[in-house]
Amino acid sequence: MAATKFTVRHILTVNLLPGASGGGGDPSARGVAEPFTVYVCKDTGDVWIADAEGRLLSLSDMLVLGRGLHASLRADIDELKLTMKAIIDMNTKASDYIAWLRERASKRRTQ
Repeated sequence: MAATKFTVRHILTVNLLPGASGGGGDPSARGVAEPFTVYVCKDTGDVWIADAEGRLLSLSDMLVLGRGLHASLRADIDELKLTMKAIIDMNTKASDYIAWLRERASKRRTQ
């Protein structure tokens, strides 16, 4: 299968994306773009790509969403690490406390 070639177009604003006049800036309401075309918006830096059917997808939004999921996952992992550390510390302290009780009980027996 041959590699798909993309056309890159630089636009000044998002309003210049295909179908922007009817969509009012809403990407889901936009018209169909030329398939396999990448649009780079100069004012915002957003990157849009048209798939094989000409639907526009915002790569910038997908990357932001991915970063948000990554940060959320990282926070969850950090919370799990703290929980595990607390459980280990609790067991260590419990072991120390039991050892102290046994020592105290043995001292009572010898008295």
